Amino acid sequence: MSGETEAMELVRFKDPNEALGLAVHLLAKKRPLNELPLQRVVPMVEAAIHREHYVFAKRGSRDKSLRSP
Repeated sequence: MSGETEAMELVRFKDPNEALGLAVHLLAKKRPLNELPLQRVVPMVEAAIHREHYVFAKRGSRDKSLRSP
């Protein structure tokens, strides 16, 4: 590990559809989250985004799919 750390950036999208799409995209990438039944997960994520109870964390430029709005 190098002594260098990248700053974290918190991102929230103006368009809730963009936020939902990115959330589902990210959840589908990794186990065990990608093994959860979509009919249960998507409504919970959608409700959290609708209430604005979400934020995406981004470290530097590592994840190109997470661009600031």
